Amino acid sequence: GRNLMNSSENDEEGLLGSPAMVARPLDFRTIDLRLAVGAYGGSHEAFLEDVRELWKNIRIAHADQPELVQLAETLSLNFESLYEEEVVSLVGKLMEYSKMEQISAETKKEIGDVIASTSEIPKAPWDEGVCKVCGVDKDDDSVLLCDACDAEYHMYCLCPPLARIPEGNWYCPLCVSGVNMLEGTAQGAQFIG
Repeated sequence: GRNLMNSSENDEEGLLGSPAMVARPLDFRTIDLRLAVGAYGGSHEAFLEDVRELWKNIRIAHADQPELVQLAETLSLNFESLYEEEVVSLVGKLMEYSKMEQISAETKKEIGDVIASTSEIPKAPWDEGVCKVCGVDKDDDSVLLCDACDAEYHMYCLCPPLARIPEGNWYCPLCVSGVNMLEGTAQGAQFIG
């Protein structure tokens, strides 16, 4: 893996380098939050522009890593294809429906199904109440809560996966290093690293 940021380096630099490196710093979480609060105002074009800007920023910031640039290009093309299939086709259908003077029962059902499917979008891993690895809110019997930060993890999403719920305190991978530094040892607590 690449060391994204050392504490000894300039603190103003992050994943995408210095702020001057890219025109509009964006990340997927920002886009997800904008979607969640309705910041795009129904403009699928504004959403598309943000995602394209994000891919452009990744290519610029990591220009010295051809394999990462190629991965970003592949993911960008996959996104564009899915966007055409899912978003553009849906918008087209809705535009057709809006031009109809009368809507049949079958068309009403289809519109209802489309609206219902859009509300079933999975949550992001940083949302509350979901596994921080997979982002899915299911299998409550296999969910562990971190005793330090209350983050949720499926036992099977951890690396390595756990076969059973550990006894005593359990700390998530993000808290392990901080807890180890505070306690000095892992005695009396179970850690996943």
